[in-house]
Amino acid sequence: MTNVNLIDLNNEQDVNGGELYFTLLLDGNITIENENGYFDVPNKSFFFAKRPYRVITTSPYIKGYHIVIKNQSNTKFTETNTEICDQFSEFDLCDLKEIALKATILENVTKSKNQELIESSIHLVLNQIIEENTCVQKTIFEQFEDLITENINKNYCAGKYAEILNIPIKKLISEVKANTDNLTPCNIITAKVVEEAKHLLTTTKHSSKTISYLLGFSDPYYFIKYFKKSTDYTPTQYRKLKIK
Repeated sequence: MTNVNLIDLNNEQDVNGGELYFTLLLDGNITIENENGYFDVPNKSFFFAKRPYRVITTSPYIKGYHIVIKNQSNTKFTETNTEICDQFSEFDLCDLKEIALKATILENVTKSKNQELIESSIHLVLNQIIEENTCVQKTIFEQFEDLITENINKNYCAGKYAEILNIPIKKLISEVKANTDNLTPCNIITAKVVEEAKHLLTTTKHSSKTISYLLGFSDPYYFIKYFKKSTDYTPTQYRKLKIK
């Protein structure tokens, strides 16, 4: 009996037919739907689930795989699956490391018809993921900070990041306050956006208007007010102050 399937990740795709599911997103981003609603999966991340789900949208270019484990009992995956369930929360997004190596292994597997080789290769990849994330799994606050950096050009609000993290906004607020001097998620977002704006102002010749668009602002005048509120300077004044 075939215990595991490796499936290319595609748009509008139902992922079902197993006892345990693992999705690895090597490039691009996707949105999935499960019984609890929708959440976005960012580039270079992975998650596992015990329940079926559906890929409802994808970016124009994606590269990824679903691993569907059909039968966990009396297979080489039994211990691995236990470790996965103990270490990761269902639908919890985690960073994917050593992507080139995993991509090579999985691409070679898709060309094989040898089921034993397929299972051994997938088993190897899953064990690599477990080892890479043992005792170094990032906190919600750390994941939140990373997501802001990754999406700095999209001007997302705190609610959007809570959605990506698949947690209630109240949970995100409490995690941020617990890891800072009682700051809010909006405070952290603003600080990182302003930091990036300062970097662009001092290292490029982009106009304030261009920088506002690069940071996801649809209205350049709002960006100027946003920047001045945090720094007491307009972007132009800040640039002149720092570049003499």
